[in-house]
Amino acid sequence: MTNFKLIPDRSPEIILSALRKKAPEFFTSDEYLRLARLDPKFKENPGLICAAFTKLLCAKLERQEDADKYFEIIEEWASSKDSEVENYLVTEVFENVRLPKLGEARFKSELGPISRQIYERWMEDPPEDRMSSRSGK
Repeated sequence: MTNFKLIPDRSPEIILSALRKKAPEFFTSDEYLRLARLDPKFKENPGLICAAFTKLLCAKLERQEDADKYFEIIEEWASSKDSEVENYLVTEVFENVRLPKLGEARFKSELGPISRQIYERWMEDPPEDRMSSRSGK
């Protein structure tokens, strides 16, 4: 019989800690506050937080505002080696990038080495089960 060791999900701690440390203004942004207005529990949901973060980041990029620290946060999340955080990076950050003026190539060029590697693995050469969902098949 195999013994399994349950490991607590640390993703909320990793995600929120990086935001508090490097971008405390995120917590007063319209994107974050909108979560609280919808349901106070949403403010603690790591997936929704990452999606709000992505929306804020894209808005800053479209307005040509400095976003270096936001890419540092993405790199910190990627460097955590936490599978749940990586999942949020792919599904709530990378897949939600919307940059009509700049394009996703600009976004990718700003990523650090570890986050770029994750981006390339999942977004440029996705596994077959993701290919059909991205192309609308």
